[in-house]
Amino acid sequence: MDLILVITLIEDHLSLKPETHTVPHGATFFDIDNFSDDLVISTAIRAISESNSIRLEVRAMEGAKLGGVLKVINTLVKYSGDLKMSFSGSHLQLQKMLSRLPAS
Repeated sequence: MDLILVITLIEDHLSLKPETHTVPHGATFFDIDNFSDDLVISTAIRAISESNSIRLEVRAMEGAKLGGVLKVINTLVKYSGDLKMSFSGSHLQLQKMLSRLPAS
């Protein structure tokens, strides 16, 4: 499975703005944020483990708490498939963690 994973870090859940995404045929799209509940986080982790390739898009606001996203990042660090990432925004703690991701 090809996975498109979007991670958004925001300061409060009212800051989240819906976006539209173009998903290639055959790919799976998953969108989480730092306010996602445990079921959403565990489903994202399962999707990662079942993926052959991941396109990771991270959007972050400095000062936002990591929440359940921390578990997802720890899973991504162990991921051995093809991983491509884009990052927008600023979040020093998250950027340090993402630097541990396998290079593609």
